[in-house]
Amino acid sequence: MICRSQHLLFSTDYKLYLNPQQIVIGKVRNKLIRKNEQNLKYKIPLNLSTIIKWSFNSDFTFNGFQFQWKNSWKTILLTHEQSLTLKDNLDGKVTYCNIVKMYNMIQCERSGYSSKVYLTYCCANQQKYYMQIFPISDLTSQEYLRLIEMINITHPNILKCEEYFVEEKNLYIITNILNGKTLKERIGSQYRMEPQEIISTIKTLLKFINDMHKLGYVLREITSTNIFLQSDGEILIIDFELLVKTEEAFRTKAVSKENDFLHELKDSTKNTHEDWVEIERYYYEQHDVLILGSLLKEMLTSKVQLQQPQGRARQPTITINKTTIINRSPKYYIYQLLQRMLEQDPKVRITIQNAIYFLEDIDFEDNSFEDFPETSEEQNFQSVKSISIKKFLV
Repeated sequence: MICRSQHLLFSTDYKLYLNPQQIVIGKVRNKLIRKNEQNLKYKIPLNLSTIIKWSFNSDFTFNGFQFQWKNSWKTILLTHEQSLTLKDNLDGKVTYCNIVKMYNMIQCERSGYSSKVYLTYCCANQQKYYMQIFPISDLTSQEYLRLIEMINITHPNILKCEEYFVEEKNLYIITNILNGKTLKERIGSQYRMEPQEIISTIKTLLKFINDMHKLGYVLREITSTNIFLQSDGEILIIDFELLVKTEEAFRTKAVSKENDFLHELKDSTKNTHEDWVEIERYYYEQHDVLILGSLLKEMLTSKVQLQQPQGRARQPTITINKTTIINRSPKYYIYQLLQRMLEQDPKVRITIQNAIYFLEDIDFEDNSFEDFPETSEEQNFQSVKSISIKKFLV
């Protein structure tokens, strides 16, 4: 793009273009850029140590940027549209200055794993947005790159990022305001979730995690606070730090229990390195089933679960005593699925795909069933030893 360098008494036309490593600004002669090195006026590296200071008009439209060159600030003039195009290509690659001041923070909405989410007001277009802030100092380079990858994943169940940038050692992610409520708010509401609503929600989450497994991601953790139920019925994951690459999962404390099972297995068997990579992937994916099982339990009991302490303590599960009903309600089969999702041994625990098949086979057409009794707070939780399903088998 053609830009202009602002000097004290005059201005000069330049040609600005990008490559993967740097911004290049060169002299223009007769509207042509001379490509030899002598005419490449500025080379600005694309890394977080490079500071781009954006400048604005009085109405908060962009009019260019400044960058530091040989201990002085150089000014490049651009149109608003040119600035937006350039910014789209620089987001997350360099450090900005002056962008945050366009947003006025109203209140803190929630806290994430290592971030906070604020309700903000944008002065440029008079709209409200959510702003999630990550301190860069709390992230390793791998975590930062993974977070940028997560932001750029396109999936119908991931909240769309409208804008992201780095400024003042923080990563800022801007998203639209949503209409609806979190799953935690729905669970804690006056009315209990109906079986159809529970099945629709957990099936959507299972399919989402299944898609993420295909992309090489597993859950770091997920709670009912991170899941948003929109007014139009869509379900969104609203936290950008919930996923981790499968090969990095062993570094997260969320899968420490699965690591215990892996160590026991390694001590008792002999496998090649390739075999162990596949086994570890399977165990970490099975841990996601356990996490979703905890969410399913919250929806069934209308009680939000507290974070479980680390260790080999057995996960509480629900024991079903009625096994002689001929026509059973959908809720009965949901409880059967819950037992299989909360099974402690990953090898015995139901897989994501089989859980999806299980839910798809539940029939809502037959109304002649006897409903399963509500779970009381005093119910005695025991570990699952066996499961008997007489109507169908997964």
